[in-house]
Amino acid sequence: MHNRLFILLLIMLLVPNGAFAKDNNAPKKLGSFQGWEVYETKQGATPTCYMTLRPAKQDYKIPAPVKANIAAKSKDKAKKTETVSAKRSSERTNVYLMITFRPSESMNPVVSYRAGYIFKQASEVLLSTGEKPFNMFTDKDQAWARSGAMDIAITNAIRKAKRITVQGGSTDNGKSSDSFNADGAEKAYKATTKACGIT
Repeated sequence: MHNRLFILLLIMLLVPNGAFAKDNNAPKKLGSFQGWEVYETKQGATPTCYMTLRPAKQDYKIPAPVKANIAAKSKDKAKKTETVSAKRSSERTNVYLMITFRPSESMNPVVSYRAGYIFKQASEVLLSTGEKPFNMFTDKDQAWARSGAMDIAITNAIRKAKRITVQGGSTDNGKSSDSFNADGAEKAYKATTKACGIT
């Protein structure tokens, strides 16, 4: 859990336009691999290396507002739920998938996802690579694998994947489905692990 808290602080370095905060500890970009971006940052001599991917397609819908007169006319009819497309919070416009390594604590990866909205309390995120889907727990606008073993399983699935989909739900009963093009994941993974000396 301590590892995940550190990574949460790392994610907070991101500013709304997608760039990184410019300071002495600013992450160093190591390369791009078909959409994946690989970075390294250090606290003293301790490296943290990570790979990020932004969605190729985003879909976010919330329940449509229902006018009182329409609701009155249809009160005897079966209720029908309608949704409308919505934008995610301007303060949380960064939506991405991340795999992080911090070898000072563990040689294993940590998988996280940022949604761009606050998740519904106690909800789960469904991540799928076309094989077995994974349920991730949520905390505010972040989602995490439940265990180190799941982190490894998700990472291995992503390395082989062509496409990744991530689905979640917000506090205002919105539903999101983000689609990622995963090509380049294996090359990005190798660059990330090499930077942190992981074999």
